[in-house]
This record gives sequence, structure tokens and C-alpha cells, in this order.
Amino acid sequence: MVEPAIKIEDLSYIYSPETAFAYQALSNINLTIQGETITAVIGHTGSGKSTLMQLVDGLLIPTNGSITVGKVKVTPNSSKEDFAQLRNHVGFVFQFPESQLFADSVIQDVMFGPLNLGMSENAARRNAKEALERLSFPTNLYERSPFELSGGQMRRVAIAGVLAMDPKILILDEPTAGLDPNGRKELMQLVQQLHEEGKTIILITHQMEQVAEYADQVVALSHGQVAFNGSPHELFDDQSRLQKIGLVAPQTVRFAQKLQEQGVHITKLPMNVDELAEEIIKVKKGMTGYGK
Repeated sequence: MVEPAIKIEDLSYIYSPETAFAYQALSNINLTIQGETITAVIGHTGSGKSTLMQLVDGLLIPTNGSITVGKVKVTPNSSKEDFAQLRNHVGFVFQFPESQLFADSVIQDVMFGPLNLGMSENAARRNAKEALERLSFPTNLYERSPFELSGGQMRRVAIAGVLAMDPKILILDEPTAGLDPNGRKELMQLVQQLHEEGKTIILITHQMEQVAEYADQVVALSHGQVAFNGSPHELFDDQSRLQKIGLVAPQTVRFAQKLQEQGVHITKLPMNVDELAEEIIKVKKGMTGYGK
């Protein structure tokens, strides 16, 4: 049985505590994320998604509570070394990560993270090349300045820089933002591949189609608290809950629900276009039961 990748207990976070600008971003979060899964973290702007993930990555120190990643547990009283150890397990790809590029060449930028972890020059270069190859990045651009690349290429370099550190847990904040349809598809195929290789993936996203298509677990935040924790089917099958959280179901689900309203017998909501097509075919053939 796969062990939990992340365990969060009674976690709270306050920005600018004990000042006139104090703001409670998270309140009493209790959450377990299983290893080797894809978990989508969703919610309206300001719900606390990014704050929660920055705490998981050790970029912020909890106000209260604890976070356990593997055998590393951090609390408000943990040392800098504990938080550094936490970051060794977690890779965070920020929204529009290309804004973080800084080195003179692509290969140097991707090598920076592994070198910072204490790898040798040769090991860091090997990891960097492997990460770039996984992203199908052209080898003839390795020595090019990252600032001379296209937007899509810059995105790949930034992601490669995180993959080169080989984190057990990979957090992606709106990973397909600003990409064209082909770019979005290619990136999500990479996410699925990394998941199949055993990595734990966390997606911070507003794209409900991605949630339906790829996520095993969905955590919805609202006003700094967990409003839902379960499967995509459980979430999208409850319209009143969706409305309360301020979310909209993906198009495939909405289409299937329209069919149900018209009297078409659909026994289980499809989470993607292929499932929707399969369900419609079964209905037309007069078959009952989903997935038989």
C-alpha cells in the first residue's frame, strides 16, 4: 500500500500577524494526500490554494499546525534545516515560471537547482540534460540564452529546472496558463507520464476539464478552509456543492447533465469526451450500466 505523501494537521497561516494588516489565509486545515496520485487543488481566487502549497514546499512557515512529507515534519518551531529538507522532497513550478529564468544559458539554468542540492557538476549536467530531453527540448538550444527563446520554450526550461532536482512531489501552479491548445495538451501528457512513473503530482488549477480528466483526488478550498475533499465524480455530481464553492462543472459534465434533464438515462457522469461518447453510444444501443 502506498504511504501518504503529505499529511497536514490543524494547519493555519496568517499573513503579517500582530499588525494592522493581519490576514488569516488558512484556518485549521486537515488533509492527507496519497502518494503516486494526481491531486487537483481548486477554489476561487483568494481561497488559499497558493498559500497552502507554499507551506507544503517550505516557502512559508506555518502559524499553527504541522506538515509531514515523508519522514520530514515541520511546525512553527522547526529549524531552517527542517524546512530545507522539506524542500528537497517537493518541487514547485510557479505560474508563469519562465519569469524566474536568470542564467546565461539554458543548460546552466536547469543545472542550478541540482547544484544547489549539492550535486557534482557532472551529475547536475546529466540530470539537466535528462530533464530537457523529457520535455523534447531541442539540443541545439542548450547553450542559447533562455531570454532568446519563445514563450513555450521558456516554460519548458523552467519546468526542466524543477524536474532536474528529481523531487518526489511536484506542485504545478496553473501549469498550462498562457499556452496554446497544443502546448496545453503536451504539458498535461507530461504530467500524466510523470504520474505513471510514480511521482505525486499536485495541480493548482482553475481548469475544471483538467480536474475531470487527470485528477484522482480533488481538494477545494473556500475562504481558507477545505470545502471538499474527494473524487472528481463526487464533486461534479453535486451541483449545489459546486455552486456553494463558486465552481462550474466541465463541459462534458454539463452536457451529460443536459441530456439527463431531457430524459436521457445516463447512470454515471462522464469525466472526458471519450467517456461521454461511450455513454451516448451505450444509450443509443439501449444498454444499461456504465463501463460494462
